Amino acid sequence: MLALLLSALLSAESETYRSEWERCRAAPQAYASDFFVFVGESEGHRVLFAADFNRGKDGARLQNEQWFTLHLEKEGWIELQGAGEYKLAPTEPLALRDSPQYTVRGDDAKGWQLQGSEAHPTLQTGALVSRSQQRNAKGLFTRAGGPAVLKWKRREFKGQALREVTLLPGLNLITDPDAGLFGDGWNGLYALAGRGESAELLVLHSTGGELESLLKPRTGFLARSATVEWSDAKLRADRWEQAAGFFRWPGRWRMEPIRGAGKLEVALSERNTLVSWVVGGACVTVAKGQLELDGAKLEVYGLAQIVR
Repeated sequence: MLALLLSALLSAESETYRSEWERCRAAPQAYASDFFVFVGESEGHRVLFAADFNRGKDGARLQNEQWFTLHLEKEGWIELQGAGEYKLAPTEPLALRDSPQYTVRGDDAKGWQLQGSEAHPTLQTGALVSRSQQRNAKGLFTRAGGPAVLKWKRREFKGQALREVTLLPGLNLITDPDAGLFGDGWNGLYALAGRGESAELLVLHSTGGELESLLKPRTGFLARSATVEWSDAKLRADRWEQAAGFFRWPGRWRMEPIRGAGKLEVALSERNTLVSWVVGGACVTVAKGQLELDGAKLEVYGLAQIVR
């Protein structure tokens, strides 16, 4: 049954994805990640949600881990139980499978459903349109976005969702997180530009290290405006806050593309630290600011993901 399900999922993916998936299955060490993020609104109240499902293997040793983030405007961060590593039967290494908290079904062409347990939100997306696909010797990184609905305790939020897929044959970030993949850090912005039904899903990344070549190296897009892309933009921090260690968290990002239109400024607040080491860490924050594009000024609200 599982083999049939896996075959159905792969049949909906691109030939490039299938080829990279086979490389991961054949490699003695590999890593696969599906990251879902949602930004939405209901009756003037905005919500941020992210779910990250990571799988790794080192020979016969398999790992599964998941991370959840939920933020309600005016209520703050909501603690969700079950984050971290969990065990699954070793029937199909690296496949995206159900976890103790989530039943996961779907594909980009028809949409995804992340059915949460009683204490977790449920995410239902429409068809997700591919916005970028990068592949090199390191692996594969893809992004697809589209409309979605998040349900949480009798409340329903409408907005935009994104799915990011990372496949890395030959590297396992769960057992070797300090593999130099992010270099001087990872900055990811997942936000809505504008309000209501006309709001766009704004996605921007910048990073260093080994992942830089896979991301080529700075990419961004507006989900429904495929012609508005930034290939040379970089999120630059111009305000810093001291962390509990020998490093700093960014407090504000600015972006002015070298080519193309647009200017962005977002303040990073309400930081939720996920992991903290002496010399680095990972966190998520609320990102609020403004995007200037084609003479218009759009309010920006979303989730910032930071690795230092």
